[in-house]
Amino acid sequence: NATNIYALDLLLLPIDILSIDEIYQVKVTIIAYLSVLWQHPGLSWEPADYDGIQAVHVDAESLWKPQIVITVSASESLTLTFPGELRISSSGQVASSKYYQLSFRCEIDFYKYPFDTQTCFLGFYPWQEKQLAYMESIPAPQIPKKLYAINGEWRLLNMTVEMVEDQNLVFISKFPRYSFTMQRESTYYVVTIIFPMVLTSAMIPLVFLIPPRTGEKISYLVAIFTSTAIFLNFICDVMPRGLSGVPVLAILLVEVMAEGFMATLAALVVV
Repeated sequence: NATNIYALDLLLLPIDILSIDEIYQVKVTIIAYLSVLWQHPGLSWEPADYDGIQAVHVDAESLWKPQIVITVSASESLTLTFPGELRISSSGQVASSKYYQLSFRCEIDFYKYPFDTQTCFLGFYPWQEKQLAYMESIPAPQIPKKLYAINGEWRLLNMTVEMVEDQNLVFISKFPRYSFTMQRESTYYVVTIIFPMVLTSAMIPLVFLIPPRTGEKISYLVAIFTSTAIFLNFICDVMPRGLSGVPVLAILLVEVMAEGFMATLAALVVV
């Protein structure tokens, strides 16, 4: 019946953060377990009348299924696909459970890089031309500690869900929007970038300890500038195109280069 309103219940459990496209800020890709439940009164039965059968698995092609759309999908298809079989219980509840690789857009804030914490949003809403559907209140999700795999660079700190109102939607006014708070593991960047840059900054004033008669002041500073250029090239490779703000790490790099430039001028005067 076209007037039926099916209440959808969602359960989203993140399993792993596969990747975050930081340069172009196009997408975040995660592996997640997604369970979708809805009630279909026409599919209920009395277990006592059918040898106590409580549930059956039916080909998904023979059943009505909601079209669930990712609100900020970064993949080619916006609509979630359902597994080949759906589970129907005697109460008429239809259950779909599947592991998905979900890609969605996220704007990355690089100001505190590499000590940054990012929050990304992922929303689901049902879209039907003939059958109406709406989201019920979604319970607060929890990160499955036993299932979640810690990514090498990112760690999932928290995940929340809220019902968001959107007057632009045709059939519904609310849909669940999940927020993922992720923290970057900064140890690698501290060891390979920040510590060498701080050490380089501390080494620049040592040029004034070199005796002028040796003639090694300029060559010493050239070596410092070469190492700084290597750091600059590395940072440019990981920074996104079109930054709205200047990261603190870039400011540190500029400070080191300015310090080296001033030391070079002073060394020329001494020479």
